Amino acid sequence: MYFTNKYSHYKFLCILNTNTEVKMITMVEKQAIIHMYSTAHHSKLIIIKQL
Repeated sequence: MYFTNKYSHYKFLCILNTNTEVKMITMVEKQAIIHMYSTAHHSKLIIIKQL
């Protein structure tokens, strides 16, 4: 997966559609943690915590 410059300072947890493979991309530079849940049909961004 590719994340643009807009989200380069967030921490992403990517759950792939196989539901058995979890890939973690850590790009923490500022004050938010975002979990991105991806499935075969949709994906959504959820802000779960601000430091």
